Amino acid sequence: MDDTEGFEDSPAKRPQFLTVLCILTFIGSSLFIFRNAMLYANADAVAGIFSKVKNSAEKNTMSRMDSANMRRRQERKIAFGNMMNSFSDMASAGSIRKNAIGTIISSVITLLGALVMWRLRRIGFFIYILGTLAGVAVPLVLFGASGNSIAMAIFSQFFGFLFIALYALNYRSLR
Repeated sequence: MDDTEGFEDSPAKRPQFLTVLCILTFIGSSLFIFRNAMLYANADAVAGIFSKVKNSAEKNTMSRMDSANMRRRQERKIAFGNMMNSFSDMASAGSIRKNAIGTIISSVITLLGALVMWRLRRIGFFIYILGTLAGVAVPLVLFGASGNSIAMAIFSQFFGFLFIALYALNYRSLR
């Protein structure tokens, strides 16, 4: 008679580091979903605040420029205007709503990936990567490959890429 007869294989134990990563992802993705749902609901108010800040910044920048150097003043005005116009496109109520929806979708995908990895399934790792890449793609698709949108994409997904590397350390634990 075999000593293991009658006993089931014990389920694979989740490494503590993977548990911590998954919990941090549950918290982070949930917060992003909530924050962007609130942003979507209040997009008009947020766009109004951005508009006021833009107008105030334009007035302050232009009033500080000395009249002694007109050419430099004109160059600054053009550069500042281009930057503010690019930012204004991103800060309209419609753009805020679109970005919020894209971020919610990205966060749901990363949350789903973490839930699947919680159950020690390798496919969760790839789902998480897909969610992170979707988070990078959202601002680039919505606003084009401008400097502001690239910076936004990199900044918003910095931790996503960090977590991909950390999850990769646990890849062998996944089935």
